[in-house]
Amino acid sequence: MPVNVETLHSLAFVRPIGHFYGGAETAELEHKLGALLDGTRNVVIDLERTRDLNSIAIGVLLGALRQARTHQTEIALCNADRGIENVLTILKLVNVLPVYPNVAAALAAFGRRPVQRQAVA
Repeated sequence: MPVNVETLHSLAFVRPIGHFYGGAETAELEHKLGALLDGTRNVVIDLERTRDLNSIAIGVLLGALRQARTHQTEIALCNADRGIENVLTILKLVNVLPVYPNVAAALAAFGRRPVQRQAVA
C-alpha cells in the first residue's frame, strides 16, 4: 500500500511511499487526504519515503490544501528529499505549503498557528 495513514485524535500522519506519477497511487493519496480533512485539525504529510512527485501529485497536495482551508485544517509537509523540496521551491509552492525538515518541526508549526474562535451568538 503506497499511502500509510495514522490518526490520533485530531492529528493525522500521512506517509506516501514510493513514486507518485498520477496513477493509482496518486488517486489513493487524494482519496485518503480527502477523507481526513473533515474532522482532522492537523495533517502531517511525511515525505521521508516518497521518491518522486509529478505535477499531478503536486496538484493533489494543493487541492488538499484548498480543501483543508475550508475545514479549518492545517497541512504541513516534512522530510522531503532535496529533489522534491527543490521543485516545490522553484515553483514557489513552499510559500503556501511549507516544508519542514522533520516531523517535530511540522508539529511545532501547528502550535504557532493563531487559534480561531467561533463567534458566540
